[in-house]
Amino acid sequence: MVFELKSRKSNTPGVLIFSHKEYKLLFNRESENKYLKKIKDNFFIGVHWGASEDNVINNKLIDFHLSLPGIIPENIIPSSEIVKLTTRNFLSKEYKNNHLEKHYDVITIGRKVKSKRYLEFFLIIKKVMEEKPDLKVMIIAPEDKKLKKSTFDYLFEDNFSEIFSTSEKKNITIYSGNKYLDKKEIIELLNKSKIFLFTSIREGVAKVTGEAALCGLKILIFKNFRGNATYGIDDKQYSLFEDIDDCALKLKDMLDDRNLNNYENRNLYEHESLIKLDSFLSDLYTSNNYEFDSVYNSNDLMNNLNSFNNTLPKGLVLENSNDLKNNYSFLKYCKSQNIKINYLDYIYSYFYDLKLIFNEALRKWKNLIPLTVWKNYRKRNQYNKLLK
Repeated sequence: MVFELKSRKSNTPGVLIFSHKEYKLLFNRESENKYLKKIKDNFFIGVHWGASEDNVINNKLIDFHLSLPGIIPENIIPSSEIVKLTTRNFLSKEYKNNHLEKHYDVITIGRKVKSKRYLEFFLIIKKVMEEKPDLKVMIIAPEDKKLKKSTFDYLFEDNFSEIFSTSEKKNITIYSGNKYLDKKEIIELLNKSKIFLFTSIREGVAKVTGEAALCGLKILIFKNFRGNATYGIDDKQYSLFEDIDDCALKLKDMLDDRNLNNYENRNLYEHESLIKLDSFLSDLYTSNNYEFDSVYNSNDLMNNLNSFNNTLPKGLVLENSNDLKNNYSFLKYCKSQNIKINYLDYIYSYFYDLKLIFNEALRKWKNLIPLTVWKNYRKRNQYNKLLK
């Protein structure tokens, strides 16, 4: 995303932040990136980690990492270089408990992708409905037509149809349009719900659990979730489950609990996190013998750090993202920063990018596989991969 958090001045460096995707693509290697070193002449360099990763190399040219426990291996990246701030810490004040009448007992929100584990969600709800047939459920699972066939949940409708009876289906509301709901609609639906059930097993900062927490919902999260779905949430507000049976039991207990609690989640709010970010930047500058003037781009960090806001030329970035798409794009970006590029390095970048070209060709080849093949393969194997 190459987000310029702070502009450079004549004698003072600025702050650039790359995404975890760009780090893995460009800097996660033993050999030194000479152009990153040249950028470092004018900027402090940070990385925002929006997904959990295992195979990470500690690039010494990176000054800091915006991450949370469980996202990157702390035995590789020193804790002194990790700043515990990510997009889930910059939620707006609009996310709050408006104390609306509850229409739904359980809600979940996520794209219609297999990583969201909707099969497990359905099986948990089915178990609870056996004792609580009037359970009301809301599922927000918009379809993204641009998703790869290998990631899309093509069994969503089939599983829903097979698992639930006609009467049970009447108590389950599903939004699966090809348009994402806006923030106000999401906040309203969260406020009309009691419990947020999160069945993903691996993501990154899992911002949606933070949004649910601020809206006052109790939350259920898989115990072995890879990433961080609990940071900033009051300990009394969430529970961890081990498997489908355990989750069903805990969900029933939550539904039976009539106690009203006031939860402390202020570390998820943007205004609180900006105070921490300001303090960190002040320490960063003063420890490197620079004055810090507290002037930086604090606007919409939730989306800027997620690469959702496009600021770079379209030819340099991935589709629907602000992430640099390859090594060649990185060199073009460096050139835009008045860094002279050796033409041989353009050629070298092409060879680095051959792997990306091959992977993209493989992805397109996979998309040629008939849908029936994908569905039959997954149907045969899906029950072998349930939450454990």
